[in-house]
Amino acid sequence: MPSNLGKAISSMPQILWFLVLMWFQFPVWAQQAYVKSELSASTITRDETVVLNITAVGIDAELDASSLEQDFEVLGRSSTREVRTVSGGNNQISNISVVSWSLELLPKSVGVFTVPSVKVGDLRTQLLTLTVNDTPQGAQRDIFVEASVDRTDPWVQSQVLLTVKVFQAIDIIDGDLDIPAIDNLVVQRIGDDTRTRQERDGREYSVTERRYALFAQKSGLLNLKPVTLSVTVPADPNRVRGFFAPTRKLTSRSAPISLNVRPRPDTGSAWWLPAKALRLESQWASPPEEARVDQPLTRTIVMRVDGIQDSQLPEIETPSIDGISLYAEQPQRETGATADSLVAEQRVNWALIPHRSGEIVLPAISIEWFNTQTGQTETAHLPEERINVLSATAGSDAGTSAGLSTESGRGDDRDTDQVLAGLEDQASDLLQRAEEPSTVEDAIPKLNHNTADQLVTGLDAGELSAEVFELKQTMLNWRRIALFALGLWFATALYWAWQRWSFGADSTQSGKSLFGAVKGGNLAELSTKAMPLSNVEAACKQGDHKVLKQALIDWAARQWPGDSTATLQTIAQRLPEGAARQSIRDLDNALYGQKHNDVSEVF
Repeated sequence: MPSNLGKAISSMPQILWFLVLMWFQFPVWAQQAYVKSELSASTITRDETVVLNITAVGIDAELDASSLEQDFEVLGRSSTREVRTVSGGNNQISNISVVSWSLELLPKSVGVFTVPSVKVGDLRTQLLTLTVNDTPQGAQRDIFVEASVDRTDPWVQSQVLLTVKVFQAIDIIDGDLDIPAIDNLVVQRIGDDTRTRQERDGREYSVTERRYALFAQKSGLLNLKPVTLSVTVPADPNRVRGFFAPTRKLTSRSAPISLNVRPRPDTGSAWWLPAKALRLESQWASPPEEARVDQPLTRTIVMRVDGIQDSQLPEIETPSIDGISLYAEQPQRETGATADSLVAEQRVNWALIPHRSGEIVLPAISIEWFNTQTGQTETAHLPEERINVLSATAGSDAGTSAGLSTESGRGDDRDTDQVLAGLEDQASDLLQRAEEPSTVEDAIPKLNHNTADQLVTGLDAGELSAEVFELKQTMLNWRRIALFALGLWFATALYWAWQRWSFGADSTQSGKSLFGAVKGGNLAELSTKAMPLSNVEAACKQGDHKVLKQALIDWAARQWPGDSTATLQTIAQRLPEGAARQSIRDLDNALYGQKHNDVSEVF
C-alpha cells in the first residue's frame, strides 16, 4: 500500500504538467474549424418533411447543398450567424464564428436514403441515413388534398372550374395551399371557402373546399401541376397542444390533371365570347311613358355573362335612332361570382333626347356568343322598344325660360297691331329686368377679347329663341343685352308684318320660321327650332375644342334640320357678319389650323 501511494505521489508532477499544457492549448482547439450535421428524424413518411441542421464553426463560407437535390426537394431554408468569445489559459481570449443552416427537405420517393454530405468552404459534413416509408392510405391518412375539374376538353379562353378539397382529421397549426403558375393559363379564385364534413374509408374528415376559374389562353395539351398542401401539425395529435409543444410538417399533393384545350371554332363572328349563359336587360331611370320633346331620358343596357372575365366582354354598339340624339357613357364593367362560375357584368348608360313628338322606335340589340355547354353559336336579343314622346309642355324650355309668351302670337285672325302690342309689352318687361342688379359672372370666357354675348348678336331675329335669353341671364351686362333684344323684337315684328301684308295670311307660313311657330302656338316646333345653347355654354366651361365643336354642330342641326352636313364653316356662313360669325371661324382655325389654342383663349 505505501509503495502504491508513493508511486501516485511521484507521478503527480507529470499529471499537473499535462493539465497545464492542455490549458494553454485550449484556445488553439477552440479555434479549430469544423462542420457537423444532423436530421430532425431518422424515419418519416412520403408526405412528411425532415429538417437537416448544419453547423459550421470557425468557417466564414457559404453552404453548397446542391448534392441534396437528387433525392429531395428543398422546401425551405434559413440561417443564423453569431460570434462567440472563447477564453483560454494565460488570459487568452479569442472570437470564433458559428453559422447554422436549417434545410426543410421533402423526399422524392420511398426507401432508405444516405443523405449526402454538404459542403461549407473546403469542409464537408458526415453522411446520414434516412428511412422514408410510403404515405399512409385509407383511414390512416391524417391529412390529404384532392383536385378536380368540371371538364377536361374546354374551348380556348373558356372557363374551367377547378375544385380543391383539403381533408383533415387532426388539427392544423399552420398551412399553405399552392396552385402552381402555368404559362398560358389565367387562374382566378371564385368566392369564399366552404366547410363540410365527409367520411372517407370509415374515418370522418373536416373538408375545406376552394374553387378557382381557369382560362387557357392557348389551344393544345395543357398539363396542370399537382396542387401542393404544406401544413404544420402537432407531433403527437393525442396530446394536449401547448405553446411549446413539438410539431411536424406534412406535405400532400393532388393527382396531376391534363386539359385538352380545343381551338376557337370558325363561327364567323368577329368577337370570340365563349360563355355558359348571356343575358341582356334594359332599365329606365324614369318611365319612358313620360317622355317629352327635348327632355332627356336615361336608359341603361345591362349585359351579364356567366363563365368569362369582364375583360372578355364586347362593347355594345350605339345605334342611330331617327328623332333622338343618343349619347353613350363609358361602359362600367365588373366581375362577380356565383358558387361555380365567374359572372361578368357590363353597364352602359345612354342619354336619349327626343327631338319630335309621336312614336319612336328604339331598335333591338343583338350580341353573338358561343355556348360552351352546347358547342353552338347563339345570339342574345334585346327586343325593340317603342316610346310615345309627348310635346313639350308650356313650362318647358321652349316656351317660358326667358319670358317668351306664345299667347301673344296665337291665332291667324289677329291683326298686326295686336301682335306688335304684345311684342312691345314683352320688350318692356325685358327692360325692367335689365334694371335689376346682377351678380352672375360671365358664363363663357372670351374669344380673342370678344365677349360671349357677341356670339348671340350675330343671330338673325328669326333664330332668336327663348333659351338664348336664358343664356343671357348668366351674363354681366343686362342693359346692353335687353336693348339689343328689343331691337331684334321690333325687327322681327316689322318682318312679320311685311310678310303678312305681302303674301297674306297663309297658314302654311306659320311653321317655316321661329316667329311662325310662336304665332301658331306650335310648342313642339318651337322647341325643335329654338334648342337651348346650354350645351355650348357647358362645352366652353369644360375647355375642350372638340366638345365645343360638337355642341355647335348639334345646335345648328336643330336650327336648320334640312342641312345634314353641318360644319363650323357652314355654321359661320349661315350667320350674318358679326362677332359670332368671326368667333366660330376662329374656333375652326384653332382646331384645324397650325396654331392650337386652348379653349379658354377661344371663348
